[in-house]
Amino acid sequence: MGLLPWNVEFLGVLPLYRLRLFDRRILPMAGWVHRQSRFRPNWEVDRILTLRLEDLLIPGKYGRYRIRNHPGQGENVYPCYIHTDQQGQEILWGATYWIVESFLRMVLGFEPPEPELRPLVEGELAENYLTGTRESPGRR
Repeated sequence: MGLLPWNVEFLGVLPLYRLRLFDRRILPMAGWVHRQSRFRPNWEVDRILTLRLEDLLIPGKYGRYRIRNHPGQGENVYPCYIHTDQQGQEILWGATYWIVESFLRMVLGFEPPEPELRPLVEGELAENYLTGTRESPGRR
């Protein structure tokens, strides 16, 4: 991300997340970023999405994301957060969703709506999802 360490106030560690399709673990950390003018993501970061904290607390923005071409086992329906702006719709799901939800639960005591009460959103993975290359554009 290119964060300047002297501009980050470390807040703590969130629970460990284990990826399902890859043999990897993510140890998310929370911090307050002061005066960061520009982020420089590496190859692991597809894009940066800016969300208002208040928007993450709106129960109506939570859904269930069904992925038609997901290579995993089972029904392939995941909890998600649905963000809509001038550029269109962005779905937070998987590790990103889980990390954000963990933060909201731990810090603010927020509980998203029960899964059966959430609307169903249909989608497909980008062609480059499993390879991590940026050659084939697409939204996740």
